[in-house]
Amino acid sequence: MRRRRNRTRPEQTVLGPLIAVTAKLALALLLALAAAEGGSALALRLMGPEAEMRPPLPSPEDVARLYDTTDYHLYQEALAETRAAAATVYAPFAERRTAPFTGRRATVSPEGVRGDGAPQDLRAESAKVFVFGGSTVFGIGVPDAETLPAQLETALKEAGKEVQVFNFGTDGHHSTAARITLEQLLVAGHRPDVAVFVEGLEDFVHCAAVDAGPSSARLAEALRGAQPLTVAGAVAELSRTARLMRHLAGKAAERRAAEAGGCSGGDAIERAALRLDANRRLLSAIAERMGFAVVFVQQPVPFFHYDQSRRPQAARTEPTGRYQGVAAGYARLAEMRAAGEAWEPQLLWLAELEPAEGNAYIDAVHYSPRFARTIADAVAGHILASGRLP
Repeated sequence: MRRRRNRTRPEQTVLGPLIAVTAKLALALLLALAAAEGGSALALRLMGPEAEMRPPLPSPEDVARLYDTTDYHLYQEALAETRAAAATVYAPFAERRTAPFTGRRATVSPEGVRGDGAPQDLRAESAKVFVFGGSTVFGIGVPDAETLPAQLETALKEAGKEVQVFNFGTDGHHSTAARITLEQLLVAGHRPDVAVFVEGLEDFVHCAAVDAGPSSARLAEALRGAQPLTVAGAVAELSRTARLMRHLAGKAAERRAAEAGGCSGGDAIERAALRLDANRRLLSAIAERMGFAVVFVQQPVPFFHYDQSRRPQAARTEPTGRYQGVAAGYARLAEMRAAGEAWEPQLLWLAELEPAEGNAYIDAVHYSPRFARTIADAVAGHILASGRLP
């Protein structure tokens, strides 16, 4: 009898290997995705919320010249810690505030206040001075007790004043962000006796738009083209790899905005100068109505009336890139003052200030401990002369 042919055998012969190959490909894809997710999670953790490529730490010889000290380990540790401690998180309206941080040389409270080596309490009944500004106020490269605000507190206490000085310096804050930060503190019930605004540098770094800050491009990138959440969108939201791609895209947008938005033209410089002046007028009115004193410090910068040859080689820099508009911006402010166009009340013009001896800047723009004390002494003298501190 003739054997019946099995019609399913060829199909099984072809289908079996195909299923095996597909399974292997799926497994390989899953393993690759798992590896990508793990690597992305590690990268996000290492980079942190505001990761940037940082220059290497200076050598012991450079530290000695930059800080006028032989205590290499103290200041190299402070420099490394403050680079991490200056990281920011999102803050409504002000765009960013300094993230909490605890280290040996740098501390930041949950309210975004840089420590000064002693306990501080915003709710205390003692006299209070709030200091606002960018990273030069925060104090990149110096320990808690040697920031400008900490040394201002020391100077005021040496003059017999029982006072707490709070350091609200935030990397990237220009005059608008600083004004909003004070307004939010006032709304929360925290009123200073004196508010000090150390300004100038950041206003002529961030001037692409009237009130754009260093994170504006990233926020715009994140919010652009928002769509109702789908299954694919939910997966993208949960995926660490997708988060890493968004983070890198945001940083790229931030860099593009910085490159395109530097204060390199007359219109941009004029806009930034008028913004700074307008914020001072607004703050003066707020202070008068709310019953506290205000001081506007036109901060020293190394690009205006400063002899670069005084700087150690490790800290020399040319006003290019993000700092290209600072010198022209300061020159424009000086013109406005001479013409009677600038807001003069409560202004302490320190643009040409230099330390009598020693180095002034530890890097492109940040103050050495010696120079921070020189500035603090000038601000303390101004506050004491005003008689507004109990």
